[in-house]
Amino acid sequence: HICQLCHCQTASVSVPLMAGASSCQTVLHPVANASMSTHYQVFGRMSFPAMRRSSQVGHDSHAVVLRLNQTEVGEPRHPHVIHQPSSTTQPSPAPQSKPSKPVGRRVLKAEPWLERPFQNARRAAYSLQAGRAHQFAEGCEYVGLGSFCAVSRALQALDLKNFSYPFDWTRSSLTGLLHCLDHNFSDFLTHTSCKDHESAGVCFSCAWGGSFWHHDPTEPQSRQDFARRIARLYGQGEVPLSKPRVFVRSMNSTDEVYLIPKLMQTLRWMLPGVTVYLLLLVDNQPAPGFMRLQGVPDVVVYKTGETLFANGGAAWTMQEQAEAYGEAIALATHLWADGDLQPRVEDVASLPELFARLVPFFGGDASTEMYWPSRPTPTQEVSRTSHCVARSTNLSHQVLHGAALFNRMAVHGGA
Repeated sequence: HICQLCHCQTASVSVPLMAGASSCQTVLHPVANASMSTHYQVFGRMSFPAMRRSSQVGHDSHAVVLRLNQTEVGEPRHPHVIHQPSSTTQPSPAPQSKPSKPVGRRVLKAEPWLERPFQNARRAAYSLQAGRAHQFAEGCEYVGLGSFCAVSRALQALDLKNFSYPFDWTRSSLTGLLHCLDHNFSDFLTHTSCKDHESAGVCFSCAWGGSFWHHDPTEPQSRQDFARRIARLYGQGEVPLSKPRVFVRSMNSTDEVYLIPKLMQTLRWMLPGVTVYLLLLVDNQPAPGFMRLQGVPDVVVYKTGETLFANGGAAWTMQEQAEAYGEAIALATHLWADGDLQPRVEDVASLPELFARLVPFFGGDASTEMYWPSRPTPTQEVSRTSHCVARSTNLSHQVLHGAALFNRMAVHGGA
């Protein structure tokens, strides 16, 4: 068939065009709609520079599969500066046009702690260089799911990040992430407002519940990059569907606990037949350690300590945050590879029990703010905005829905 927009030759199937996709060298990705029937979606036109692992563009019976280019696992274009909230709450920025000064592409300086000798030292310290944990890590694809870029930094720190994915360098709530997966990323690259935060970068706020701080979603190259990463997330890329996935997400709020079963269900629906593991990181807890829902061995929750966030984050650095997450990733790898872990994992019987054992925190409105895990004062509740998981009016519904999904997961052995 011939592309009606640019008259280039495409695969022999009629497809709808994703919002924001450009017109040429179409990438086709089969996705399932709400009725579970299969259709094709266009993720945009790709350029074909020198390839990172292969000089060829692969094809299968369903889709054009692009090989990764050399910049795909590189740094975000804008430096990350974590947001530490002031004593007053700032109103959400009003929708506005693009900043007068161009966002541009800024290349981050190299981080010494991410260089090969330090990666190897960490892997050796966590016994990831040999044995069953090494075999497990080499046999799996590790995928970051946000809610901010420290997860991707942690994977880089352990040399476990092979490719880039759409949520690597964005802010996201879990409801926003699920919205994107449920709606095939149709509005992922659309934004409702744009605000220049000077040294922290430009924030493109999105109605789906997230924001772009490191990329300009209106820039053609960014749209092409994200189209490729979205296709890769759905299994239409370099990573075969026979390879298990280890998904890692930093929770933006303790309320997101009630959506753990929904997230796992969605990931398995997205990658049918693929073995899926899920590690969830919960910050600013009194003591570090693992928790796990009884009967669901493929999902673990890791509590990071509170030291990093004490005194307004005086000791916080991205390296310290990434290494705390990296420790959790390494230990979870051993847990899944060896079937045991010391200190032992704390098993809980239900989602409400898991939630009750966490100190509440809220990481900020993911659509307008950078991440900072603030605990509520005794007279406050965790802020539940439209971009947070559960408003007080529907929290009981989230508990019941999450509990029902959890029970089904446990009965079927985590399936």
